[in-house]
Amino acid sequence: QIQGPVFMMSGSADSVVPSSWVGRGYAIIESEKYWYVAQGASHFNSNAWAKTSALSFGVWKLFGNQRAGEYFQNLPNGQYWSNRN
Repeated sequence: QIQGPVFMMSGSADSVVPSSWVGRGYAIIESEKYWYVAQGASHFNSNAWAKTSALSFGVWKLFGNQRAGEYFQNLPNGQYWSNRN
């Protein structure tokens, strides 16, 4: 069972993994979790801006960097992300 924080990302244009599959996984995780949807990202082309999300999440949760945490938590407020939490 997962005990640490989890970041799940899906792409709004993903034709390989439907959001319902991601949602099933998200629903069974009991630990701290985040699910963001990268607008316009497909399964194979996540776009450069999508890659920074995982990095900021890791720096925040692994190293306790508050600036990275603020950056990550504000991603859904921009044009490239939506929050599915």
